[in-house]
Amino acid sequence: MKFIINKATKVYHTEDCICIPTILKENKVETETRPLYYRPCSKCRPERKMDDGSVEIISVEVQE
Repeated sequence: MKFIINKATKVYHTEDCICIPTILKENKVETETRPLYYRPCSKCRPERKMDDGSVEIISVEVQE
């Protein structure tokens, strides 16, 4: 799985994220490892995607 880093905003994205076209060429970096010290994009949610491309399902139990 590839990740796209925006050096200006310190955000990383999946390669199919809708935000990719807005990243300036000089700020765009591609990597195949999860970047340290960058936060995940809130739109494509790369922290939930696994290395094989599947999506990790996170379930949370809510106490009432």
